[in-house]
Amino acid sequence: MFKKYEYSSSFANSIAEYISSRRELGFLFDNPAYWLYRFDQYCNTFHLTQDMITMVFYDTWAVITER
Repeated sequence: MFKKYEYSSSFANSIAEYISSRRELGFLFDNPAYWLYRFDQYCNTFHLTQDMITMVFYDTWAVITER
């Protein structure tokens, strides 16, 4: 059984569709689903309302995930 995460950012539908499509192709995809969940929560922290990522937003996310 796959690990289920509840996505709630402005990217929630896109993330869920992407994960679903990868799993339909036979991939377990639990680790990427977890990291997409972390990204989703990060988007919520900054109250991101548009499904658009700026370079500054990406750079701050990249710094956090390098730890």
